[in-house]
Amino acid sequence: AMNEKYLNIFGHDVGVINSRIALDRGVPRWDPIDVMQEYQRRSLNRCNTDLIRIYANQSGECFDWFIDALDPAYKEHLGIEFEHPPKYYEWEYHGYKTFVGTMKFPHTKEYGLPQAIKDTIALFQAKGGVTHFFTRAEYLEKADGRVTGVICQDRATKEYIRLNANKGVILAAGDFSGNQEMVYDLMDEFAELTHNGERYPDMPFLGRDGSGIKMGLWAGGHIQEGLRGGMYCSACGQAGMMGAAPFLKLNANGKRYTNEGIMGHFGSGYRAIRQPGGYIYTIWDDNWPEQLQYFTTEHVSPDINNPDHGEAFMRQVFQHLFEDRKDKVQGDEKQKQAEFEKMMEDQRLQYGPDWKPTKRMPGPQCETFAAYSLEELADKLGFEGEAKENFLRSIERYNELARLGRDEDYAKDARLLFPIEKAPFYGVRTVKDAQGVFVSTAGLVVDGNQQVLDDDLAPIPGLFASGNCAGEVFPISYFTPVSGSSIGTCQTLGRAVGRYVGSL
Repeated sequence: AMNEKYLNIFGHDVGVINSRIALDRGVPRWDPIDVMQEYQRRSLNRCNTDLIRIYANQSGECFDWFIDALDPAYKEHLGIEFEHPPKYYEWEYHGYKTFVGTMKFPHTKEYGLPQAIKDTIALFQAKGGVTHFFTRAEYLEKADGRVTGVICQDRATKEYIRLNANKGVILAAGDFSGNQEMVYDLMDEFAELTHNGERYPDMPFLGRDGSGIKMGLWAGGHIQEGLRGGMYCSACGQAGMMGAAPFLKLNANGKRYTNEGIMGHFGSGYRAIRQPGGYIYTIWDDNWPEQLQYFTTEHVSPDINNPDHGEAFMRQVFQHLFEDRKDKVQGDEKQKQAEFEKMMEDQRLQYGPDWKPTKRMPGPQCETFAAYSLEELADKLGFEGEAKENFLRSIERYNELARLGRDEDYAKDARLLFPIEKAPFYGVRTVKDAQGVFVSTAGLVVDGNQQVLDDDLAPIPGLFASGNCAGEVFPISYFTPVSGSSIGTCQTLGRAVGRYVGSL
């Protein structure tokens, strides 16, 4: 029977293409070829298109199959990110496209994605499916070059169990971002940016331990060649509530350093992590509601037209920046404590009951400031001396380019250029660090049937890998054109490989 004590399920967003639920709500139908081309474009054609084709064509159907089997109340609580997209967004900037299809489960225990997975497991068991919880796979058995089964250990009794495979073994044990040794050995860019963790010693490592990938390697599998990346870990500078909105970005010296409009948070964040130490700043003015209607639906972009968390909600939050809070200090502290406790609860729901905050959380990693003049905003953000002069000159230069309609400095799309001229002015100050490893995106090399390949790139009989145990879905880094695609591809590819192996 399922024992929830030993389940660690995290995540809330499932990125899919052409779900019936989304289409029924008015989300456009996307051309799978456009989706495949976007993965090729963002990976410089390093992705395994045989896998991306399955995702582009089957993810919507797979999600509908998954949700239709559950309590209908799940659909009632399901949101869709950018169900009402920005009014003037033309679905492409700098040659990069995005797609709406992120199915958002509530961040609650009831009707959240972790509960949906538990309910799915219960359905599987009710149909006669056998599960072995609290049982750890240790290594794969082979005979005459074929994988014939797996040896596991019952972690309660310490007894070993042999599970024989008539058709094949599917490795679906997740990524290796929870294994620091594997992270620093395999993720070259991240290791070098962090000096093997010495530069940012308190980063969280939130994923799995890599045991499935290691078993595949010991059985003769081939690891995806570098550059091996992950989610968030080599990009920084997210602007709080403004997320990936392509407003002006400045470094600790008050200087602009990037085209803010390429691939949202990840595109500008790759340059942010390469800036001098200190903070990354994002600056905008009071025309933000109109400007957001031109911006993209890239990952972690503000969902401006969301009825619950869109413009009205954001205005209310920003208004608090101008309130006189001196007589509310005690109330603020109670509110902060309540918010902290709620955050801890949400994190434990997402990452498991044993999750604990690092020294980096929930400290002031990202703070928002507002002022009625740019000089005052510079002071509030902490700029002094030459850095403050650079701050003011950078905004002046940015405004010149915006009025010209031509970004001669960083080649930003003219449709994203807006002068910073209407008071009040806003700024976000974000600590410049590597953020930690949420998910690693490198795994075993597989073919279109998700059969693991050896070092000669020949299929290993009887061995398959899916989800984040397999590689080449997000080579280089997590660059998804649909938020939640890590879970979305895992779900879709898992179903596909199960069907294939079952048909053998």
